[in-house]
Amino acid sequence: MKMGETIKLKELCEFKKGKKVAAIKDKTSGSVPYLLINTLRGLPPDSFTKDKDYTEAKEGDVLIVCDGANSGLTGTGLRGAVGSTIARLRFDETKINKDYITFFLKLNFSNLNTDVKGAAIPHLKPEKMLNLTIPKISLNKQNLTVQEIETQFTRLDSAIKSLKAIKTKLNLYRKSVLKAAFEGGFVDNFKYEIKKLGDFERKGGGTPSTKMKEYWGGEINWITSASIDERNKIHFDKKITEIGLKNSSANLIPKGSVIVVTRVGLGKVAVNEEATAFSQDSQGIICKGINPYFLMWQMKSAANEIISKGQGTTINGITVNKLNDIKVKTPDRNTQAEIVNQIESRFSVIDKLEEVIDSSLKKAETLRKSILKSAFEGKLVN
Repeated sequence: MKMGETIKLKELCEFKKGKKVAAIKDKTSGSVPYLLINTLRGLPPDSFTKDKDYTEAKEGDVLIVCDGANSGLTGTGLRGAVGSTIARLRFDETKINKDYITFFLKLNFSNLNTDVKGAAIPHLKPEKMLNLTIPKISLNKQNLTVQEIETQFTRLDSAIKSLKAIKTKLNLYRKSVLKAAFEGGFVDNFKYEIKKLGDFERKGGGTPSTKMKEYWGGEINWITSASIDERNKIHFDKKITEIGLKNSSANLIPKGSVIVVTRVGLGKVAVNEEATAFSQDSQGIICKGINPYFLMWQMKSAANEIISKGQGTTINGITVNKLNDIKVKTPDRNTQAEIVNQIESRFSVIDKLEEVIDSSLKKAETLRKSILKSAFEGKLVN
């Protein structure tokens, strides 16, 4: 048939919603896997059912999530009882390749996932999905199309794997740069005194009451551990007022101080390039007699030590006393500046490489969509 002919999905399949059944943890005689969202992601089923009244899934069926944030997610090749948040699409396998349908639904995932009904919990619109038009082609041509998509995806996945491997190596190189920097690898005759973090002036953080509107929306920068990104940069996205500062345990520290996260996000560190107050999850170190960037990079190199000293059942945090005991190497100011220069010179190259890799990874996902689009426009198979 010509690629120009189309047919609605509902004319090709039987649509049936899943059911909620009584679940049991272990597989027993007569039980079947209970298929939930994680099963569609490729994880083994973690529950089973012995109920007799359930929506059955066979390996040739296509399953699609209908409720929740994952609406539009598909899976196939599964047997068992279909969960209530999932629907089953069943086809005549002598006429339809299930992977052909699965790839078509993946092409339309964004459309199905964003155009949902329901305010609190998103729900896929079955009628919209079933009215999607799909190219009407022979089973042989469906098979060829699936083979070509899989070939293209295999090449793409290999490229993505290589890019991620390079990114992992760059992260290892970052750590080796910091290790070398504070072991004398970048300067001759590396001499220093040993101090403790507690020897420096330090201030704790605090959060003004969120119930008091007059405490927020002022002129004073205020940050949490979430405001510090992976590149040790601070994003000032909230501000408090003078009255908010005075009526809380928050402290204002001057520009050029070091913020060390002690609870949520333990091990994060950054230099504040503007005066700021901060939450109770951090400590602020006033950098008198030490280059703030030298101290920041040294704390970054000691992140594993800081994390290892943390304690807590739900939130890992380090006590002030343990933080004070962290040792700090303090060479003369010229040596500090030279080490900072050497670190940042190398890190600037790494940052640029990571930007290229991140851009390539985004393009790879765009290319994946493009491959699917080309497939269903009849451009992959002659």
